[in-house]
Amino acid sequence: MPERVTIKQVAQQAGVSVATVSAVIRGATNGNVRISAPTRERVERVVDELGYRPNFLARGLRNQKSQLLGFITDVVGQSLATGAMLQGAQDAASEAGIALLLFTTGDDRQIERRAIDIMHGHRVDGLIYGTMSHRVVEVPDGVRDLRTVLLDARAADGSLPSVEPDDERGGYEATRYLIDAGHRRIAFVTTREPSRAADERLAGHRRALSEAGIQADSALIVSAENTLSVKMGEDAAAGLLALPALPTAIFAYNDPLAQGVYQAIHEAGLRVPHDVSVIGYDDQLHIAAALEPGLTTMRLPHYEMGRWAVEHLLSRGADGSQPPAQIRMECPLVERASVARREAPMGS
Repeated sequence: MPERVTIKQVAQQAGVSVATVSAVIRGATNGNVRISAPTRERVERVVDELGYRPNFLARGLRNQKSQLLGFITDVVGQSLATGAMLQGAQDAASEAGIALLLFTTGDDRQIERRAIDIMHGHRVDGLIYGTMSHRVVEVPDGVRDLRTVLLDARAADGSLPSVEPDDERGGYEATRYLIDAGHRRIAFVTTREPSRAADERLAGHRRALSEAGIQADSALIVSAENTLSVKMGEDAAAGLLALPALPTAIFAYNDPLAQGVYQAIHEAGLRVPHDVSVIGYDDQLHIAAALEPGLTTMRLPHYEMGRWAVEHLLSRGADGSQPPAQIRMECPLVERASVARREAPMGS
């Protein structure tokens, strides 16, 4: 077996100090370490040529850190819509020179228990505990023994730092956007499935209507059985389009339901947004950007949430010295072409 290349060999061949090589590998950018671009490129080239790999185990033994963060999820790793959380966490960890140890449990408690044990065995420097859709969770045994951040979840007792999307505000902003475009008869297509997200988006929708002095109409709130079913969204919207007084705008709980709303509008011989405006939620690009016209929607801040979780773990924010942060991230509006301005009738 060939001998392991050392950091000293890299430094000698690159013509720099060991400290400079170490700083380049860590990606150091603080004011105490200033490395020119040519020097950095030369060190990186030598690292590649020699096949040097940092000895994170030895480093961990010296500074009592494993250079690992754990990431346990239920099914989030299998979801296209939430893969950005993993990317955000990975980017932040990579920039800090550490690695993520990822487990997807499939919501199986036995697998989860094993994953937690493995995290302890690897002495991870912190743990991200994530869920598929933000919900209140009972924190499993063993998690509290680690510096932990909850991602897209919140502890029932609020005892751990957490980051979630602010869906109440998102529902409010989506409806407010329609109101500002002149709409007054605004429908909401939600889900029958138990969901904090649905409850909060509906609450925000109702708050926006109330602040605008618009009387809520229960006939304009309809539910779909399955939030991932385009057909369910179409069926729900078809009922709205059969009302004696049509809604001028429809706010869909998520983008798949919004796609179904589009289909119902087309089937009724109407057009988006000329006859009925539509706004969605999630910003699932394979839907929102692909629809014709493009779907205006609220973007879930998955990438930013993943980054925040890692950055918070690497700060002193999760070490118990401060009250646990409970972050609710804004869901920004992504404007496309599915909402038309509507002139309010005279005297309205």
